[in-house]
Amino acid sequence: MKKFGIMVVVLAMLVGMTGFAVADGGVNATPETIGISTEGVISVQGAIISKTDLTMKSTSMLPLPIVPPLAAGTYYAATYNDDVTSTGVGLIDMTKTMDVDTKNMLVNQYNIEAFKVLNFLGDGTSRIVSTENIAVDGTGMPIDTAEIMICTLAKSKSDWLPAFCNFAEAGSSVDMLVGSVTTGADTRFIMKSADPGVVLDYNVRVIDTIGKASAFMNVFSQEAKGTVLAPFSEVDFSESTSVDGLITLFDKDFAYESKFKR
Repeated sequence: MKKFGIMVVVLAMLVGMTGFAVADGGVNATPETIGISTEGVISVQGAIISKTDLTMKSTSMLPLPIVPPLAAGTYYAATYNDDVTSTGVGLIDMTKTMDVDTKNMLVNQYNIEAFKVLNFLGDGTSRIVSTENIAVDGTGMPIDTAEIMICTLAKSKSDWLPAFCNFAEAGSSVDMLVGSVTTGADTRFIMKSADPGVVLDYNVRVIDTIGKASAFMNVFSQEAKGTVLAPFSEVDFSESTSVDGLITLFDKDFAYESKFKR
């Protein structure tokens, strides 16, 4: 029997340079906002096909149809995908909730938030596959710090929030004959000011499972300095872990954060 301990990766993205701030500024909400919420509880002896696909795009100054190129302001795109598919016949219990909101968010609030618990008991030949990923991609031109920060002392740290180009994604895949999977995913990128910061979190926990499990995170960040449109900092990060066999525990946590105040 293989035993897998808890593995935690936390990536906090903020590179400090004397006299300059480097961080995602986020994007302000449109005057009209929308919210989408779903909740499902499924208990079935048989098969299942469940699919969720979400794409969100938002800009601060230029209409979406003319971007690219980005000549002013900021642009953000976020995606979330979740697929659960079984073959053969098995006992399936699944609970899933999802909340999507385009309004401005504060600390500990998210524009996309999803949670899922999946239990499966197959007949020995049937199997179930759960694949999930979440991503946020943001880029922005330089902006006066006083125009985007609530903090009255932010300008003393930097006159400008420099240009940036940041991308983060995380997800998992579980293919099992029997077992239990719990996942959680969230991201925040729409906010009235840059104070809360852009975040992306992902967790997957697999216990008492026969099959395969994997999880990953990728981050690429370029940050400028002042009003210069050239990268002064670059970070390229990737991590992936996979296991195959009798899985007692597979627990992965990923966290990405980019903000002015840390």
